[in-house]
Amino acid sequence: MSSVQAVILSSQLKEMLRNVDSQEISQGMYKPIKLIYHPGQSFYVIKQPAKITAVFPMRFKENTDVIIAIAFFQELVVVGSTRACAKAPHCIWSPIPPPELRGEPIEDLSTKGGFVSLGITFLLSIFLKQNNSE
Repeated sequence: MSSVQAVILSSQLKEMLRNVDSQEISQGMYKPIKLIYHPGQSFYVIKQPAKITAVFPMRFKENTDVIIAIAFFQELVVVGSTRACAKAPHCIWSPIPPPELRGEPIEDLSTKGGFVSLGITFLLSIFLKQNNSE
């Protein structure tokens, strides 16, 4: 079952990336596209002029998992800003939803673990080149 879900999600993401130029702009911001990978679990993809950002609400059942995840992502943000990680996707962790998710339903944005955003400019160009050759 999980492999079927992966194929469906992958096809949704491929289709969305092929149509990024037609994405809707609302109040000067690009409208997030919500991708649901499990009931009650989703992430958002936002196409901006120079990059695509993926935003993952971090939901954990156990409080100890929340503490470990927050510490991990805070460290990942610090390490990711070093010269050694210059080619890695830009990573941001925040306890509150990023501005790109303004207007999304509040129930989709309630989380104990905050939000992880990945800017995937470098990966996007490779993805689009590979898929244009298919």
